[in-house]
Amino acid sequence: MIILDHDIDPARPESPNKQNPLPQTPLRAVSPPPTYGVATYSRGPSAQSQPFAGSRPPFAAASAPPPPPPPTTVAFGAGSPPRQSAGRRFFEAFGVALLIWILVVTFTRSLELNIGHHGISGSIYPIPNGVRTMDCIDSQDAWGSHGLHSTSYELPLSSDTLFLLSKGVLSRGTLEVSTEQSGKDTSVARVEVSVEYNDASILDHIQVCRLSRGDGENGVGIFSPNAWWRVDREKVRFNVKLVLPALSPRLNIHTLETDMANFQQILGDFSELVHFENLRLKSTNGRIAGQYVTCDACAFETTNDAVAFARLGASKQARISSTNGPIRGHYSSDNDLILRTTNGPIEVEAQFGGKIFDASTTNSRLEANVIATGSKPTIRAATSNGPLHLAVQEMPVGAALTLNAETSNNAARVSLPATYEGAFLLSTTNQALYVTQREVKDPEGKGRQRTVTQNRVSAKGFIKGDVYWSPSSRSRGNVDVKSTNAKVFLEV
Repeated sequence: MIILDHDIDPARPESPNKQNPLPQTPLRAVSPPPTYGVATYSRGPSAQSQPFAGSRPPFAAASAPPPPPPPTTVAFGAGSPPRQSAGRRFFEAFGVALLIWILVVTFTRSLELNIGHHGISGSIYPIPNGVRTMDCIDSQDAWGSHGLHSTSYELPLSSDTLFLLSKGVLSRGTLEVSTEQSGKDTSVARVEVSVEYNDASILDHIQVCRLSRGDGENGVGIFSPNAWWRVDREKVRFNVKLVLPALSPRLNIHTLETDMANFQQILGDFSELVHFENLRLKSTNGRIAGQYVTCDACAFETTNDAVAFARLGASKQARISSTNGPIRGHYSSDNDLILRTTNGPIEVEAQFGGKIFDASTTNSRLEANVIATGSKPTIRAATSNGPLHLAVQEMPVGAALTLNAETSNNAARVSLPATYEGAFLLSTTNQALYVTQREVKDPEGKGRQRTVTQNRVSAKGFIKGDVYWSPSSRSRGNVDVKSTNAKVFLEV
């Protein structure tokens, strides 16, 4: 409610405010608001700008509202540069993004190369612990000084171990082991290394060295980074030759050892020239193959490729293994013979004189013709999802054979020699079982007649029986052949 002066009762005392009016001190002038652009705000055409002269006493009569503020002009974008076109802004943003991408890729690849080049332990190349390097070639200039980008080293044949190493993703190629008849020094083995490439700068990232390890162990190594991003790595290839002197009588090597990833390794015909007491060959993604090799103990291992020898003879033991690759050839051992792979076929002629012949694979066929020369041989042959053909061609009279042959989802066929005496058991599921009897002569030349018995239990999917020349020998050996969802054959 607004009380006007003329409505005040004269008889009423004045309010304190009336008795002591406020000093008439003018108010501080109010600055107009800042200018923001061209837009104009106005209360009407008659609006005037009137500053406040001072404060009015409380309850003073007001005949009209206070005057409106002065019109304000706001200019949007005043003084700003003209806007760029959308196309130009796009290309500028694209250029910035491209620059960032280049920097990130460069840093990442530099870091990857640095890690691969120096290795986790901080060494320049992935050189195994305990290995000392000497006479290294590790740059374009060093290789160039050798003319055709090749080098050679001499290793004493008196070494306890001769060894060859290959480490790193750029280290790949072929190793050939051969003999040579010449008038050169016959007390050393010669290692020749040559490199093929499409970019000479790659020579700055590989190293070839003469090596030593422990006492009496000498070798040669090829080293490169563990990681490499350049696509031209497929164009780098090493050719390594280990040349042994051809001597009469034949040369005896105490130990030859290789560990050469991404190298195929090929051995020549050493039948009358070289004998290895210990021969250990290891690779990945490369085959191991040879013509005629003899050793006391042999061990060959690779992945994703084959092991194949025209003839390999071991006086103590032979162990052949691969993954995702076949095993083929002729193998003999005066003791045990072990052949193992996965996802690759086994196709061998085998002879063993010890206790065990063990051949196994998966998802592929297994074919083995076996001669057992021991008195208590054990034969194990196993695969899966592939056919199994096992023929025991020979074994001594009176030998006690234990044989286990197994596959799945494919047929199993086993053939036994006339000298076998003992029990047999065939089993499968959902398929037939067959026992075939051959006409054979008495292996002892005594004119005896052989007896073969069968007890067929078709409802349970197995057949058991005996084969013998003399009743006292009917339990001498034991043969077990099985499959699933496929036929089983036994020939005696």
